Amino acid sequence: MSTHKHFFSATAVLALAMAGGAIAQRQQSTSGDVRTLSSTRSIDRQNAFFRPIGKAMDTTCEYCHFETEAWGLSTDHIRRLFNSSQGKHGLFTPPSANDFRQAAALSDKATLTDRQNAYSLLLTKGDALVRRNFDPNTADFSIVAVIDPSLPAALRTIAVDDDGNVVNAGSAGSTLAIPGSEYLNYTAQANAGTPQIWIHRRPLPTTNFRFLTTVAWDGQDTRQDPNPARRSARDGVFDVTKATIRGRQTTASLVAADGHTYSDGELTTLANEMTDFMFSLTTAQENLPGNVALDQKGASGGVTNLAKQKFYFGINDVVQGDLEVSPTGQVTANRAPFNPNVFDLFSAWFGDRDDSRAAVERGQALFNAERLTIDNVGGVNGAQITLPDGTTVQGPPGPIRGSCSGCHNTPNVGNHSTRLGINIGVSDKAPLRFGRERVSDLPLFVLRRKSDGAIAQTTDPGRAVISGRFEHIGQFKGPILRGVSAHPPFFHNGMAATLEELVDFYDVRFKADFSAQEKASLVAFLKAL
Repeated sequence: MSTHKHFFSATAVLALAMAGGAIAQRQQSTSGDVRTLSSTRSIDRQNAFFRPIGKAMDTTCEYCHFETEAWGLSTDHIRRLFNSSQGKHGLFTPPSANDFRQAAALSDKATLTDRQNAYSLLLTKGDALVRRNFDPNTADFSIVAVIDPSLPAALRTIAVDDDGNVVNAGSAGSTLAIPGSEYLNYTAQANAGTPQIWIHRRPLPTTNFRFLTTVAWDGQDTRQDPNPARRSARDGVFDVTKATIRGRQTTASLVAADGHTYSDGELTTLANEMTDFMFSLTTAQENLPGNVALDQKGASGGVTNLAKQKFYFGINDVVQGDLEVSPTGQVTANRAPFNPNVFDLFSAWFGDRDDSRAAVERGQALFNAERLTIDNVGGVNGAQITLPDGTTVQGPPGPIRGSCSGCHNTPNVGNHSTRLGINIGVSDKAPLRFGRERVSDLPLFVLRRKSDGAIAQTTDPGRAVISGRFEHIGQFKGPILRGVSAHPPFFHNGMAATLEELVDFYDVRFKADFSAQEKASLVAFLKAL
């Protein structure tokens, strides 16, 4: 079955489910109601997604993916759970901590302050620990140093300057850091001797998976293969799920909650059960405060319309135009160029007398408009872009005019319809608009390319952790935008506390020169998704 036929089939299932009375769960968010529709006609709370299935960690998938927050996780929710449980809720287990080893060593008698310190990134940015295996021998770059305030101070035995050069300790402007070799040794001790890079990322929502093209922020679990016939999104989600059972619930012991040891067949069954559940969900904002319905007066917002949305891998691709992929991986261009008018949900509200509806429509128009200067974007400007058929094209060498919809190009969904990782500077040492202070609690990796000694400093190497290629540093996917307002903060590292801050970042980064009203309209639009 081809990828696009698979997705059409999913659409048909959802449509039939609605006709047969599918259960739509409505949940109140801080900015109105979000609503989930299940293609199985109900949300099965007995699914393994909701059950503690490991003995080592009393946790479930739901602890990072709440229906009330469009199957994501907000820092407000995290803090409420921490305060109500004195930091002992199942969310606060070592796999989500700043430092896995130190959190695992906490005793039952640890103070509340100890627990706050152990999970500070989860509490302030909503970031959970992600541990990626890393082979320093095959990568084309080396880890020179790591500045990580969460790891033991005793590891900091060298100093680096602002440019990432190793200098004498105590030199003006220098910062104590962990040597790269010592950092990898420290992480390896928690991973049976295999070195890892520990990064901190926002949990991605576990809904709207029929629109998914790239699994995980860095594309690890679709193996960064540009062709979905060789590696489907479902296969990627299955692998993430099985790895989550091992890494966050049973740990290496594989001991179930009832005490028996899982066989690989049992893990596969559980992972398939959870994967099928996540693929059954469709979620969107249903209305705004004041009971402003998003599917009235000619608009087509809300979850019922999203469940009917046409989709296939490659739809409206910004690089090649509309394309489709056969079961054997053959790519066919549909001879339809990229259409920047990606969202048309609220076009009927143009000039509406109601201020809230008019603002949403203005924001949609701005999202689609070529107001951005696309420059110095890793993976785009001057890059060799690998296409789904395996060939490459050269990205534009210099600045070009573009729109938000250029990267968020899937119609009325907002993720990228192919696998194009890009670096817009979110993981920079000092991101534009926010500066160094906003991300100083995250690890800072000083990386050196082996071929020429070029230095990069980043709070998350992104795709480069998986590929081992220096040119991929800081590259991430563009996520699905439906239901986005229900689970702040934003970006993969949670550095934008509000949608207003997110819009400010894009305004500065891409020199959009949005007015105050335009920024407010963009925020209103995002809240309506």
